[in-house]
Amino acid sequence: MQTLQPSIHLCDPTLKPCLDYMQDYASLPDFQYTEEFYDKAKMLWEDEGVQECYGRANEYQLIDSAEYFLDRIDEIREEDYVPSNQDILRSRKITTGVLQTSFEVNNVHFQMLDVGGQRDERKKWIQCFSDVTALIFVVACSSFDLVLREDQNKNRLQESLELYERLWKNRFLRSTSVILFLNKQDILAQKVSKGTSLLSHYYADYEHFEPPETIEPPEGWCCFSTKRKRAEQRRRESMFPALNISESKEFFKAKSFIKAKFQDLSVCDEKEHHFIKHCYSHFTIAVNSENISIVFDSCKDMIQRLHLTKAGIIR
Repeated sequence: MQTLQPSIHLCDPTLKPCLDYMQDYASLPDFQYTEEFYDKAKMLWEDEGVQECYGRANEYQLIDSAEYFLDRIDEIREEDYVPSNQDILRSRKITTGVLQTSFEVNNVHFQMLDVGGQRDERKKWIQCFSDVTALIFVVACSSFDLVLREDQNKNRLQESLELYERLWKNRFLRSTSVILFLNKQDILAQKVSKGTSLLSHYYADYEHFEPPETIEPPEGWCCFSTKRKRAEQRRRESMFPALNISESKEFFKAKSFIKAKFQDLSVCDEKEHHFIKHCYSHFTIAVNSENISIVFDSCKDMIQRLHLTKAGIIR
């Protein structure tokens, strides 16, 4: 709190021992969550100074689910507490290394490789680029006002854009289509609604951006290797559900702007490529299990089609 500029102080100074306890003991790797911890955590969370600090969460590193769990301290502290599906979905663990998952859906075998997105993890990606049917790229759209954990001078959304461009142009992935998840739309909507963080503060071109009248069903942004008419070759995908969240005009503009940023990067040099490559985009809320379930079914069908296309079975 005091490291922020301008700094923030506890509204109730008698809670200073609670703050010291959290800083000195609760951060230890072998810390045990005692009743004392829950009591102090609840008192601190209810302090107006701490709430003000939370309101400026974009100025430091904090998981998105902090408010969700802190609002449920009384429930979590119970001895018979069992995490709900929503609790598990909102839990966060940094991915390190390469995690491989194999599963079958309707007698179709899938193999998924999950890789960490941190800079020091990216050197491990090259081993995953062989025989890839599709690349799933997940971007946190709400990160437009955040900086990287490993680089305090680098905007997270800008880092995602630059990383996406490098992957799109990577010679090992030149025939691999991308499924783009424009994720955390719920948090983006909250930030836009509060108005405390503005996209225009981070992207000068946002102010003059003109969003479409409506967002069409997720489409494949295609890059073609010949000069055939793109309008005749472009295939639109209509397999994703709409998001069930309140959509203001400003939020619609914000998510359209971010989508357009990635769309502008999803092009290829016709002289260097001899294939058709697509980027299939979708607005997602990963903690919405119903939404993601439908998205997964759609992606399953899409990946099967891409695999058959690569094999030359269909066109």
